Amino acid sequence: MNNGLVTDLGTEAVTAAKPAAAETAGTVLAGGAAAVGLAEFSSIAAGIAGMDAAVKNNDVNLLIASAVCPGKFLLVVNGKHAAVTACIDTLNARFTEHLIASRVIGNLSGGILGEHVPRDHNFRAIGIIETSDASGAIYAADEAVKTAGVTLVRLKLANGIGGKGAAVVAGGISEVAVAVETAAQGALAGNRLVGKAVITNPDTETVKRIWEL
Repeated sequence: MNNGLVTDLGTEAVTAAKPAAAETAGTVLAGGAAAVGLAEFSSIAAGIAGMDAAVKNNDVNLLIASAVCPGKFLLVVNGKHAAVTACIDTLNARFTEHLIASRVIGNLSGGILGEHVPRDHNFRAIGIIETSDASGAIYAADEAVKTAGVTLVRLKLANGIGGKGAAVVAGGISEVAVAVETAAQGALAGNRLVGKAVITNPDTETVKRIWEL
C-alpha cells in the first residue's frame, strides 16, 4: 500500500501504513499537531527491526519503510509530535550503531512527500540542494519551502544516486536563492551538504530533464 506518496525511491521501495494512517505527512491529527520522524539505517536488518520497534511501541503511522541504495534502510513515520519524538528517541537509544541520521520535523510542509507540480510549469528560477543522505534531502526540501515559499518540483531519494538525496525547488529568482542558501546552510551544519545550485531563467530542456533525475 503506497498511501498516496510518490516521492521517488526507485522501483525497490516498499511503502506501508497502518489502516488509519494520514494520507500526507503534513496532516494535523486529532488532538495535536503532526510531526514527521526520519531514520536512516546503515543496515537493512537493523532498519527492519527499527521499523517494527517504531510501530509496535509508539502511536505513529508508517509512511515509508524502504531498502535504498547503497544497502541502507529509510524509515519515515508521522503522528502527534510527542509520539513521533518518543519513537525517534527509542530508535536513537536502541540502534545507535546503525543509525546514519535521525530527526523530527514539526509540521512538514504539504507536498514534500506527496505529488509535485506538473512538469510543464514555468518558473523564473530553479534551485538544487544535494545531500549525502536521503533524510537530509527531505529536511532540506522542507526548510527551503518554509523559508521562501518556493515550490518543490522534485525530490530524489537514494536509489539510483548512490544513497544521496536531491531536492529541486522553483519560483522567483530571489525566493529560490534565499531558499537554497537557507537549506544548504542547514545541511552544511549537519555535514550533509554535497552541492547546491541556483539556475535563473532555466531552459525548457533543463526543466524537462529534471524529471529524469
